Amino acid sequence: MSRILSWERTKDPDEFVDYTINWANQIGSDTITASSWAYTGDPDSLALVLSNGSFTTTTATIWANGGNDGTRYTLTNHITTFGGRIMEQSVYLTVRSR
Repeated sequence: MSRILSWERTKDPDEFVDYTINWANQIGSDTITASSWAYTGDPDSLALVLSNGSFTTTTATIWANGGNDGTRYTLTNHITTFGGRIMEQSVYLTVRSR
């Protein structure tokens, strides 16, 4: 797995917003054929809900709802490509009330 990235935009617990990973540099001319998401965080505060996962040939998107104020979640995107690559990328998502 590559290093863990961070999204610059924090998420308010009341927001329902999308986050995207662009895989173009890692997969070159290959294309994404499957994508799934998982997350981890403080076991006592797993109030984040992921839904509406989608992908294009080079990007993977997930929608996030809820989450507990002050919690940093690790979202991991797992992709499979037409050429047979199986890859993962994790990203930190911080939930903070505004």
